[in-house]
Amino acid sequence: MAVLLEAAGPRRHMSADGRTEAPPELLLAERYAMFAVEGGELPSDMAMVLLQPWSLCGLVPMPEAILAPVVSGASGDYVLGQDDLLRIRSERFRILIVPCTFETSDECRNANNIFRQVSKYNDNSLLFLAFVLPEALHVGLREGKDIMRRYDVALSSDADGVLFDAPWTAQALRWALQDESACAVQKANRLQDIVEKDGFGDAHQKVHLRTQQLHKLLWADIPSALLRHFPRPDPELQESEHQVGPYTLLKRETFDDKSIIIKAKSESGSRSILKMTDKATVYEPSVVESLYREYTFLHHMLPHPHIVRCHEALHTRSAFYLVFPYAGRHTLLQLVDGLPGKRLQEQEALSSFRQVSSAVAYCHQSDVCHRNLGLHKVVVSMAEARLHCTLIGFSKAIRFRGHARSKCYTDFPYCAPETAHEEKHHAKHADVWSVGMMLLEAAGGLNTVLQAWEALGARERQELAPWTDDEKAKTASLRFIFLEPECHAKLLALKNGVNNRSITDILSELLVVDPEQRSTLTSVVSRIRAKTDGSDPT
Repeated sequence: MAVLLEAAGPRRHMSADGRTEAPPELLLAERYAMFAVEGGELPSDMAMVLLQPWSLCGLVPMPEAILAPVVSGASGDYVLGQDDLLRIRSERFRILIVPCTFETSDECRNANNIFRQVSKYNDNSLLFLAFVLPEALHVGLREGKDIMRRYDVALSSDADGVLFDAPWTAQALRWALQDESACAVQKANRLQDIVEKDGFGDAHQKVHLRTQQLHKLLWADIPSALLRHFPRPDPELQESEHQVGPYTLLKRETFDDKSIIIKAKSESGSRSILKMTDKATVYEPSVVESLYREYTFLHHMLPHPHIVRCHEALHTRSAFYLVFPYAGRHTLLQLVDGLPGKRLQEQEALSSFRQVSSAVAYCHQSDVCHRNLGLHKVVVSMAEARLHCTLIGFSKAIRFRGHARSKCYTDFPYCAPETAHEEKHHAKHADVWSVGMMLLEAAGGLNTVLQAWEALGARERQELAPWTDDEKAKTASLRFIFLEPECHAKLLALKNGVNNRSITDILSELLVVDPEQRSTLTSVVSRIRAKTDGSDPT
């Protein structure tokens, strides 16, 4: 069987002496099935069920404890053959293990077909998904997001349990199966007791049990396997209505992305902000991932005077807290919205731009892209009679090197025109556009670009007809708006008649439709420093 592990894969390769060699692409799920039955480690009442046909057909016999689908003549779908179904019906196999990756839509479709077959032929069998990852997998934020997306698919199946990151050692696999089997049997018994007792509690109990399983997956299994720096729950951490750990809670309010933001005071008396996530309200891995992004970038990386610093993370039984220093009472958007003309004075707008652009330029120099910039992602305070800006909101940030591409849509009007097509784009170029748009909105007046969109003529409107989504249509319209001659000066003056050559020059470097022609923020910051005799532009 060790030879099978070496040779598993969709293609067979022969060496010069005729021996089978390991192909360059292995079917991971098939490899895992063969590992499980290698040396008779799998108990006699268990079988591995593949979601794809046996790839070594005609070359290596398929072990008896592995069931693989065949093509259905009627539909062309992959289904289990009649002999395998009869073995399942006879209860020869009490536990069925389905190794999967869900990297393709075929796997999902085949899983649905096979699950229906198994349920029809023997509803007493326990069916577990073994979500398989390669043994030596390096997981970054991008890979982790893809893994969690595929694990969502596994979790939404009708399986009795899911082995996340299924173990590659025989003993660990046996232990995991024993635990899952015991849990499944216990759940089934509890459900049966409820049905017999009142006849209507089954659905509610199933929801409760699924919620518990999801809670464990999101806050224990996924962080343990994929998120190396994610803080583990601290059972000793004290949490009450007025206290979390060393922090006294003062006031709760909704802020930023509608998270629960709590103003607090530390033991030393300094003001802090706690961004609280109620774990009971989280149902998607993407939420946990966004917390991990923010914690990783703002606690371990990016020390900068205009980027918020995450002091620590507190993980209790019921909630997850990110702890930040108090950076100000309002966002830049809230400040500008309350001013005459809904704009900053020109020198204030330039000062704010210098601070924000130096922060984003530092991110780019560190190979980090923010991907969610806007006036609402900047907190402001007064320092020595000047506005002090602090960049926040790193839940969508990514590490980004070279010419890699990303796919993330920022809110209008800060979204770059190339994002309208929902194709992958260069995230640094998109960040540059967003910073330029922040300067235009702050200096010219809020909703400057929206007013330009509303003034588009019939010809431009007709060209935007393919975009049925209004937000995407607005984003696509930026190509028309910013290809007009002298567009930057005209837009700056559109609402309040602002005429400032320094601002117009910056806008003409950043708000360029062709992303490859946009200036980098590093070069813009360097030129500003040169004009200020090399002093700090902030």
